[in-house]
Amino acid sequence: MLTGLNVESLKELTVDSYQPNHRLTGQPAIVYKKLRAASSNRPEDRELHLPLLEMEELYLDESVVKRIEKVIGLTLALTQKIRADAPPEIATRLFIFEDVDRSWKEGSRAVVPIDPKGKTATWYERFCADEGLRTLFGDDFRFNIARCRPTLATNMVLAGATLFEVQVVLGHASIQTTATYLDGKNLKPAFNRTISEALENIVSRSRDFINEEHTSEQDELTDIDDSQDGFHETLSGCGCRNPYNPSKNVREVTKYVKGTVCKYWNMCLQCDSAIVTERSLPKIIVYRRRVEAALDTGSPAIRSRKELFEDAIKLIDGILQPDVVFPAHIIRNAEYRAATMDDVLVDHLIYQGI
Repeated sequence: MLTGLNVESLKELTVDSYQPNHRLTGQPAIVYKKLRAASSNRPEDRELHLPLLEMEELYLDESVVKRIEKVIGLTLALTQKIRADAPPEIATRLFIFEDVDRSWKEGSRAVVPIDPKGKTATWYERFCADEGLRTLFGDDFRFNIARCRPTLATNMVLAGATLFEVQVVLGHASIQTTATYLDGKNLKPAFNRTISEALENIVSRSRDFINEEHTSEQDELTDIDDSQDGFHETLSGCGCRNPYNPSKNVREVTKYVKGTVCKYWNMCLQCDSAIVTERSLPKIIVYRRRVEAALDTGSPAIRSRKELFEDAIKLIDGILQPDVVFPAHIIRNAEYRAATMDDVLVDHLIYQGI
């Protein structure tokens, strides 16, 4: 439930699989094997760094690392007396137990590993009965350890984890596997598109807008007129065709109230309505500068949105590449203009964490 490891990986865990201080990162980690995913160029040995699971929305009362440490400590204490009687091939496994029925029949202690198809199945039945799961989910409900893996992925998605975080936790070699895994369970992580996809979308929209509205003489670098129909500049510099109607991906992860002006400026770059124009380019450059400065300070006000801001910087850097949306001379002029702009408003937005 805590780690999302699949059943085969759990069976293979050893007494020293948990490393409180990883040799390279210094972070607590679990070293495990994923046999099914092993290949000639991808080893079976994997590592799960536990801070990836530290999500406040999931573990409010105690950190996941502390919970895992307690589970492992309890398991070692419970198996201490029987470990000396375990067969050599399973003596170092973390999860072993005594098959009491077999011990009684054979007249000696029989220590066995977890086998979901064997003795462990009786635990599932007892768990369902004790917890009243069939009362909740119907007589056909079947519980097994494997159910915990998609449950963790679901909870991570609902808590705001990125697609990449879920990929690492589940140990998938390809992010496409993770995407398929989540799609198959009708899960759509908030802002689960890759940066490259988000960049491609905003570039396409911005080019279309420029082609529709641009004239060589009228689009000089002047302040935007917010009364202009069809375009409203947000305080992060993006253009919005309709600030009263943010796209679905923004509405799903914010407390947007229908009929009001969207105030979630820090999500503009990934909104399906966002565009970038030559006139708004200087403010986007200022916004990027202040976001980077805020990240450097580690302000508590933006800590929960750190990854959102890091993604925003990547997107802006992509937009500022010559000839992606604008030629080099326009970007250079926008940078000159940005150097003279007052960034107080941008500071206020970032530090408020809106």
